[in-house]
Order: sequence, then structure tokens, then C-alpha cells
Amino acid sequence: MKKTSNSKISLKERYGKPLKFLWIYIKEYKSTFIFVVISSIILSLFTAGITIGNYYFLKFITEHIDLKAPEHSATIVKFMSGLLVALFLALVIYVLQTIFMTKTAQYTSKSLRKDLYFKILDLKLQYFDSTPSGDIMSRLTNDINTITMALTQNVTQFLVSSTQIFFFLIVLLLFSPIMGAIAIVFVPIQLSVVYLLFKKAQPNYAKKQVVLGDLNGYAEETISGQKIINNFNKQHLAIASFNKKNENLKNISYKSDLLSSLSNPWNTLMGNVLIGVMYIVAMALSINKINFGGIQSTLGGNPDDSFITATLTMSLLTAMMTFTKNFSNPIYQIFQLLTLLQSAIAGTNRAIVITEQPKEVLSDSETVNVKNLKGHIKFKNLTFSYDNKKDVLKNISLDVKPGQVVGIVGPTGSGKTTIINLLTKFYDVTNEESDILIDDISIKNITKHSLRDEVSIVLQDTFIFGASIYENIRYAKENATNEEIEEACKKANAHNFIMSLEKGYETVLENNADDISQGQRQLLAIARAFLKTSSILILDEATSSIDTKTEKDIQQGMIELSKGKTTFMIAHRLSTIKHADIIVVLKDGEILEKGNHQQLLKLNGFYANMYNSKLNTPEDI
Repeated sequence: MKKTSNSKISLKERYGKPLKFLWIYIKEYKSTFIFVVISSIILSLFTAGITIGNYYFLKFITEHIDLKAPEHSATIVKFMSGLLVALFLALVIYVLQTIFMTKTAQYTSKSLRKDLYFKILDLKLQYFDSTPSGDIMSRLTNDINTITMALTQNVTQFLVSSTQIFFFLIVLLLFSPIMGAIAIVFVPIQLSVVYLLFKKAQPNYAKKQVVLGDLNGYAEETISGQKIINNFNKQHLAIASFNKKNENLKNISYKSDLLSSLSNPWNTLMGNVLIGVMYIVAMALSINKINFGGIQSTLGGNPDDSFITATLTMSLLTAMMTFTKNFSNPIYQIFQLLTLLQSAIAGTNRAIVITEQPKEVLSDSETVNVKNLKGHIKFKNLTFSYDNKKDVLKNISLDVKPGQVVGIVGPTGSGKTTIINLLTKFYDVTNEESDILIDDISIKNITKHSLRDEVSIVLQDTFIFGASIYENIRYAKENATNEEIEEACKKANAHNFIMSLEKGYETVLENNADDISQGQRQLLAIARAFLKTSSILILDEATSSIDTKTEKDIQQGMIELSKGKTTFMIAHRLSTIKHADIIVVLKDGEILEKGNHQQLLKLNGFYANMYNSKLNTPEDI
């Protein structure tokens, strides 16, 4: 299906879809939103009423020169009192409207942010592999904040301005059909240019949100890797890359904001031209004694009558100008609001992208919940591709008995991690001729949650949550006691370093535990694996950040951890896996060699060359 270019997207597609999406959330609070709409209508009516009242009050003063008469004074007091009451009521309604709209905006944003976060947690791993985390964070924070600002600050003004345009157009037509017709003629002229400007600006607003997400992602990456940047003295490269992305954001923002802002001088010009034309037409009609608003000029005759008539004509003309400003200014204000509204629309579209991503849901074939697995695993003709173009794995076949330890080695890109991704169902086995059988059950039929309950995994990149050590280890077993956690840490050889900390197990680790070493973080991850009851154990470079002495210290613990579990160990350090029951050597997605340590050494092939090249000291043998 051919993708439609952004410039050719219809108004319905560009604005209809995001507005419909937002309405799903707004309507949850429709009672407060309905109040906002009704109050906008009332405020516009108050504005129109006060403006009309001012005209009639001025007309009354002009027609009754003797204002000292008691009945005239009473009329003035009544008018002033009514005006004050109307202004006070308008203020109260405006305050209530602001409160209700702010509440609607914040609750809408809260619900949207919650749904996006929950959806992110359910997304397939493919999305995270292809999307920078900073961009995802930007969608969850910056884009939602833009939507919140638009709802809080702009929606009420948009509603008030829209209803004000409607009411003052009616007022203009009632007071002076001629002036009303002139105002109506100017509207399409004014809007045509503004529409073209905003049509050109909208694609740039969409690009702006994407570029902003890219900049956020890069900033997050460089801040996380600050030690590496400093160690290699590459600050200049980081700054150069940041400046390039920052310049790109500036250029896109400049284009979008400039195109939108050009509507301001155009609207100002058209507003002034409209008022000028109405003045000229009104004066020409008045001089020629043509009624343009219910008042017939009678120049000549009694001087006082002429003066009063001329004054009334000017008061009507002034009222017309006021009505016109109250009609044209809201049009100008609406298009000013569209700058932020366009950013909100772009942010909404980016949020929609996340909601449309495929969730990690059960397929129709996933009907089996497994528990207490024996751990008999068969890889049958396992072929897999991430992009449906290049096969990362090619016809991998392997029979692993319950309780066996399998070492997986090979060059970078040989497919080691892919096997683990498939075994944990982070990715699905999609090839019809391929399968992984666990206790003779096809992995295609096993539910993801039940399988992962049976797997303990320690990854190379250890993540530590911003919580105490107790809570970090308890992540593996929610109801674990402190004693169980401490026992798991002792088995992982983490207990001693934990007790050396000032608060011991109550120590709160922040920023992915930057205050402890990478090796210590790895020990905590291993302790999690000790705590979790599982049938399958996966160690993906689990000791890569642990020194040789520490590695030897925990070997016994690792042996104990793997007892009764089918264990898969991915390693570059071959000493970690030389005691494995089976060692699988991968290269270019295929099994190159297979056997135990001694068997592979006798082959004197790829594994033997790797092993011998890594012999640095006798203790590594």
C-alpha cells in the first residue's frame, strides 16, 4: 500500500483522527466538559449583551441631554448596577470554567499517560529494539504535556472565541445588514491566506515532535554514557552531534513557527482594512442620508436635531466598530491558538502511534499454561529472521536433557542472544518448519506468562531499580522474606559487599546503582536468579563484569543454582562454560561444533582455537 505524503493528507485525516482519539478520553469527564461548553456560550452572550448595552446606554445619554432629571439618573444607576452584576457573573463563570477545564485537561492527560504507559509495558520487544528509549520517553512526557497545555489554555479560549464569532455576526446583521454583509465578505479573504499558512506549517510541526524525540533520545544516551565519553575524551564529538540535532530542531521549529506567526500580521492587516472599509461605507451612507443601521440622518433643519442625529450616527458607527472587533478579533485569536493546537495534534498523533503498536498478546495457538517443567528442550530446525530478509539462525537442532548445562559460544552476531530471545518468547518462532519443544510441548502453544514464570534469567546488561537492595532482590519473588533474600545473596556471594554498605540491605540504589560497581550490580542480578523458583536458567554473559577471583568464588554457587535446572550459559570467557555438559559453537547462525569441553579440544577446530587464544594465565585453564 502506497504511503500518502504528509502534504497530501486531507484535513479529516490530519485533524479528525487525533481529535477523535482525544475525545475518547475527554468524554470520560463529559459532565465537566459540557459545563465548559455551556459556560463558553454564556460568556459570549454576556460579552454581546454588555457591548449592546453600552451602545444603548450611549444612545440614551445622547438623546437625553438633561441627565439631571430624576428619572434619567435612576436609569443610569440601573444600567451601572446591571453592568457591574453582569461583569461579576461573567467573572464567576470564567473562574468556574477555568477550574472545570483544568480538571478535565489534567484528568484526561492522566488517563492518556496511564494508558500509554500500560501499553508500553505490553509492547513486543521489537518496538524497543527499533525505537530509542528517549523517543519513547518524549512521547510519554513532552507530547502529553503539550496536549495538556493545549487543553488547559486553549480549549476554553477556542470555545469562547468560536461562540463569540457566531453571536457578534448575528448582532452585526441585526444592527446593520450592510455592515454585517461587509464583515462576512472579508471572512473568506482573511481565512484563505491563514489556511494556506497553517497547511504549510502542519507537516513541520509533525517533524518537530519527531526531531525533539530524537534529541531527547540522544541526550539520554550521552548522559548515561558520560563516563565513556569522558574516558575517551570525546566530549567534542558529543557536542558536535548534539549541536547538529539541536540545529535541526531549531530549523524545523523556525519553519513551523514562522509560517504560523505570519498569520498574525495578516490578521491584523485584514482587521484594520475591514474597519477602514466599514468607516468609509458608513460615512458615505450617512452623508447621502441613507440609513445603514436604523437611524436616518437629517442634516440641516434644527441645529440641535442635526447635532443629535449626527451624534447618534457616530455612536452607531462606534458600536459597529466594536461589534466588528468582537467579531474579527476572535478569528485572529483562534488562529493564534492553532500554533499550540498544531503541536498538540502532532503530539497526539505520536501517542496514537504507540497505541497502534502490536501488543504482546496471546496468539490463538497459545493455550497451554505450563508449571513445574522438567526442562527437556528440543530445538527443531530452528530458523529465524528479524526482518524476514536475512536469517539470523539457520536450521539449529539440539536436544537438551533435563538438568543439563548448555554453553553457547561464538563470534558477535552468530545468533547466541537470538536463541535466548526465542526460548523466552521475547520473539516468536514464526517459521512453520521450526519449533522449540519444552517437555514435548511446542513453544508456539505455551503462553508467554507461564513460560517466563519457569525461567530465571541474568542478562549482561544488569538493571537495578531505584529501590532498596531488599526490594531489588524481592523483584524475583514478591512474597520473599528478608531471610530468603539474604540467603540468596550469600549464595551469589553478594552478602559481604552488601553488609559493607552503610545501611546494608536497606541501602536505596538510585540511577541504576551508579554508586556500586558493575560487578556488584551483576551479583545482585545473580541473587535474583537464586531467589526465583524456576525450571530453566539463562545466564547471558552473567559473569562478564566480575573479576576472575570473584568468578571463581561464585562458581560453586552457580553450580548449586543450576541444580535441577536446565541451564543455558552464553559466554565469551570460555572458562565460564568449560564444565558445561554441552557446548554449542555458533557461527553465522549455524552450529559449527557441538560437544563437551574435552571433545571440542580434541577436534582442534574453531572452539580449540578460541580457547587457546584466550589462555593468558594457568588459572584460566
